Amino acid sequence: MRSCLFLAGIIVLGVSGFAQEGERNREFTVRGAISAGRPLIGDYIVELASTSGPKETAPISGDGSFEIHLAQSGPQHLRIVGPNGMVVHEEMVYVNGPHQMLDIRLAENIVPANSTRNTVTLQELQHRVPAQAKKAFDRGEQAVLQGKSQVAIEAFREAVSLDPEYADALNELGAAEAGAGDLAHAAEEFQKAIDVAPEHAMALPNLSIVLAKLGRFREAEQVARRALKVVPDSGRIRYILAASIVMEHGDSDEALDNLERAAGEIPRAHLMAAEILIFRGKQQDAIVHLEEYLRTAPPDDKERPMAEARLNALRH
Repeated sequence: MRSCLFLAGIIVLGVSGFAQEGERNREFTVRGAISAGRPLIGDYIVELASTSGPKETAPISGDGSFEIHLAQSGPQHLRIVGPNGMVVHEEMVYVNGPHQMLDIRLAENIVPANSTRNTVTLQELQHRVPAQAKKAFDRGEQAVLQGKSQVAIEAFREAVSLDPEYADALNELGAAEAGAGDLAHAAEEFQKAIDVAPEHAMALPNLSIVLAKLGRFREAEQVARRALKVVPDSGRIRYILAASIVMEHGDSDEALDNLERAAGEIPRAHLMAAEILIFRGKQQDAIVHLEEYLRTAPPDDKERPMAEARLNALRH
């Protein structure tokens, strides 16, 4: 069961630079709530820091809620800091944009987090980028905003040449190359970023997408599984994982589960789920997925005519 529907669904996914489309250089407010086994007594603050932007902080109110202003979406390193600078919790979160609610659950017994543990995320945050490399990176970001893909590629290449361990620049170079259609070189750059920062929250998803577009589904599946450990709530990654499983192994409960969990973010996941259910003889369940796709997908989505025809065939 390797219909072209699955491959078509993969091809439309694009890779991402560190700031998401439409969110670059636009400040927005993210709200959150801290749930703890016991009250947080004293002055606690929440910190959010991206690997390519400044650290933002906000106080935590008595009921555990907070509001924090960010300049960009994407992966963020979150820390809860208590009195005297004691770090009681830290994790990676993914901020999709404004109106998001972060639900942070702390352990029953709050103890200081081991800020010296040997994690790549912290190494990445602490990496000191040479000033010239950062300038080249910033030029690349500006070129991306201006739609100058070749200029962006050259600027990111310069940043990487000045600092070969600049994981963000490697990711952005890969994203720019993928946008220009050079998927093979994009995969190489994403892999280099992961070699430097094995838990890079953008390079891992990007590599899985590019590998799937290249038809390297076994590798895409492996990378998607790694990416889900870093960004477990990403519908995009679950979509790629499911598609890779189907293309490599055929029908499976795991693929269907991931598609259903991805559908809220990726409407085309409903189409893949419907095809699996049709294959299993569960037409009524497939109809539900097709109807939900037509309800949530963009009006100009190219798969709409196919979905409508499929739905009409199942109803009659």
